[in-house]
Amino acid sequence: MASTAADIIASAKAEAEAARQSAVAQLSGLGTDLTKAYNTQQAATSAQYQNQLNQLQNTYQTNAKQAYGNYLENRQNLANQMTRLGLTDTGYGVSQGLLAQSAYSKNLAGLQNAYQTNQANLGVAEQQALADLYSNYAKNKLNIDQYIYEAGKNAYDRAYSNSYQAQQDALAYALQQQQLAARSYSYSGGGSSGGGGGSSKSSNEPTLTGQTQKQTAQAKQTANAKQVKGVTQAGKDLANRLRSMVTLLKDKNTAALEIQNQYNAGNITAEDVRYITGQLGLK
Repeated sequence: MASTAADIIASAKAEAEAARQSAVAQLSGLGTDLTKAYNTQQAATSAQYQNQLNQLQNTYQTNAKQAYGNYLENRQNLANQMTRLGLTDTGYGVSQGLLAQSAYSKNLAGLQNAYQTNQANLGVAEQQALADLYSNYAKNKLNIDQYIYEAGKNAYDRAYSNSYQAQQDALAYALQQQQLAARSYSYSGGGSSGGGGGSSKSSNEPTLTGQTQKQTAQAKQTANAKQVKGVTQAGKDLANRLRSMVTLLKDKNTAALEIQNQYNAGNITAEDVRYITGQLGLK
């Protein structure tokens, strides 16, 4: 169990971070599935437009071959006609041949322009479709990332609060037990004589009820070694230092923790503990 406020915070943060990472890991599949679906749609869209481009090219090539075939047929028919009329080598025959060739050239140019225009339009349509797919993906990805972030943050906050409160409760209970042990000391007002003329015990000598004689002797030695007589100056100073924490910040848990730390370190006595808890209203 953590013994200082810093230890409690560090422990609570560690547990909270573990909870956050677990929550994020459980939801990470949402983003992965979304990306896979986007990649599939992107590939399908590109394939669809590539198929349309292939069909467009096949149509152009078919029409171009047909136009050339028609031109050859028309030229042959024209040549036969000019031969029958005896006009093959005349200016008229030559001009008719040039007109047929010009008509073919214009027809082929029209087919090429139409193919190039349709090809460009398909390219624009494909880019727009891919852009729409990505825009929708990015929006959904942002929503999922936000959802996962908030889920992780909520898991962190819950775990931190629960861990911090649990450790504070444990420390408060430990301090309560310590205070109960300190209050079990009682001061005797009289003494008993030993032998023919013993002297009475000091009324300030503490005895621990319910403890063994060995533990009682150890407590006496500690008290005598420190020369404790009532509340020490260290106890008074600690009460003054913690007063604002309790009265202004309303943080009794941290104050109780500090009292326990000082008592465990031997900086204050059991009488100091009773004094401070009474002054701060922690009883």
